[in-house]
Amino acid sequence: MSVTAYPLCWPVGWPRTRMGKIPNARERCAFPWARKRLSDEVDRLGATDAILSSNCVLNLSGEPRGDRQPTDTGVALYFSLKGRPMVMATDYYSEVASNLRRLSLALAYLRGLERHGGATMMERAFTGFAALPDPNRVKTWRDVLCIDPATAATADLVEDRFREQARKHHPDVGGTDTAMAEVIAAREAALRELGAA
Repeated sequence: MSVTAYPLCWPVGWPRTRMGKIPNARERCAFPWARKRLSDEVDRLGATDAILSSNCVLNLSGEPRGDRQPTDTGVALYFSLKGRPMVMATDYYSEVASNLRRLSLALAYLRGLERHGGATMMERAFTGFAALPDPNRVKTWRDVLCIDPATAATADLVEDRFREQARKHHPDVGGTDTAMAEVIAAREAALRELGAA
């Protein structure tokens, strides 16, 4: 996955806060202070390869500028911890600085778990962050039709799996047009590859 500091790369699978439901932060904070505090928490955690992604335009040194408030105030922090890729994201507040502060507080509390004997809890908390799928990965016809890459595919197997997936994803049984179109396209691609189309 190619993560950029600008524009915002929101992690796949992380829910977004509804736009009308974002509260104002109780304590307002300055953008440079919030950014520095988050950077300090990342360092204290021992994280590496940190990328702060937001819709704040970058200055010449590649740091996000806090002088212009973007419409989407979400922030995502991508980093490595003990060799594993991690991500934390929030768009809870209506100001980017408040969301940066929220991330730094979350990191501080997780470090507190470790200090007080909760290293296992902290490890488990970050395991969930590491299990995010790559949003740039394109599904193959084998993925869509649930055919293992090690299995020798035949036209008959493709047709059987197509029927199974069609029964699950057809709009008449609660599926969506998009899901059904994906199943049909996977069947066509498989048959073309097998020379049976």
